[in-house]
Amino acid sequence: MVRSQGRITEMLLVMKLFYKTDWLAALSSWRLGIGLMRTGRIELRPEHIKRRVELAGMLDNAGNGVKPTEAA
Repeated sequence: MVRSQGRITEMLLVMKLFYKTDWLAALSSWRLGIGLMRTGRIELRPEHIKRRVELAGMLDNAGNGVKPTEAA
């Protein structure tokens, strides 16, 4: 999620968690989800940042042990 959107989206994270563990539990948590959306604490659409390509490049360099000053 971070590589593609630049942020972790809680809604997608929760949906993936319920899908991998117990998707029926998601049905019993619908009231909690509605309350979170109503108060603005969780959004349906994923958020994006500008310059996502640059962030993905930094994450790739961090995985290779390259310091930011060496990459330039």
